[in-house]
Amino acid sequence: MKRPGLALAAMDNKLAVISLLALDDFHDDLGEDIALVEPQVLVGGFRQLFQDFADHVRKRDLTVERWLDDRSRKVGLPFSLIKRARRRP
Repeated sequence: MKRPGLALAAMDNKLAVISLLALDDFHDDLGEDIALVEPQVLVGGFRQLFQDFADHVRKRDLTVERWLDDRSRKVGLPFSLIKRARRRP
């Protein structure tokens, strides 16, 4: 999968590492029975999971981040503390 943008976007929160660790836990729980989970169940589950993540990002409370950002600018710090969520068209 040639997606360097994905790798960069997920680097700070360790999305790939956390996903693999969760999959390892899932394997510990089910063992070889992991093979019994149907592909449509996996696709539906992952779609729901990632939709929940997207909803979380879009609805997060930025009150503290905005306050820190405003205060930082007032004292002359040249950076933003808010990680901006990109809106899909």
